[in-house]
Amino acid sequence: MDTEKEDRRLLQSALTRETIKDTFLKLLSTMSFSKIRVTNICSEAHITRTTFYYHYCDIFKLVDDILQDIINILSSNTIPLTESLQNLESIIEKNDVNLLKDHIEVLPPCHRLIHIDKYHSLLKEPLLSPYIIEAIYKSQRDAITEVIVNSSDLDEEKAHILFWYIVNGSFAVNQKLCWADGDDYYKIQMVLLRFILGGYKALFSHNSSSNNVSIGKLLHTSSLTAFDAAKDDSSPKK
Repeated sequence: MDTEKEDRRLLQSALTRETIKDTFLKLLSTMSFSKIRVTNICSEAHITRTTFYYHYCDIFKLVDDILQDIINILSSNTIPLTESLQNLESIIEKNDVNLLKDHIEVLPPCHRLIHIDKYHSLLKEPLLSPYIIEAIYKSQRDAITEVIVNSSDLDEEKAHILFWYIVNGSFAVNQKLCWADGDDYYKIQMVLLRFILGGYKALFSHNSSSNNVSIGKLLHTSSLTAFDAAKDDSSPKK
């Protein structure tokens, strides 16, 4: 019986948090973040201030929780980075906007956010942009950095800076387009992705004898090199 009570309590707590988050996003669609107060959220959600502060110490912790939801959603729909880059290269070579529309799972996280209407009010709020960019950057940094470092002559610090540049630029463009999902959006994304992949290819091919080698080939070679290095390190020393 105690277990059942605890389960009901946890469920109710989760439902309350969802109500608070949904209410905040609704308010954000009609007023600036700077004007939203805990009182506004409580009034709209029909909860007491005590209930709000039981779940969140302030509005920024509420924003943190929403950003974690976004990251979890994106992570659950993300294919491995090397596979994503290879698939993107194939799509971009065909230069088919409709093909890109049909394979949004290969788009970088920042680009895929446009398809989640629920969070548009958050993404469009200028005051929260640095906060959102930092969260996206941190969630993807290690995976991206590993690929860049293993496939180029850049060290970890430079790889971090490169990814920071890409995340900021991509987010700024999407914000300028008002996160509107349409033909113009995909046409611009095609240009951006060609530019980004071209930059990756230039970095990756620095260690290759040919500048015309594909992203897929470079990543495959890099993986084999990393595997061989690991195998050599684990071999018994004479």
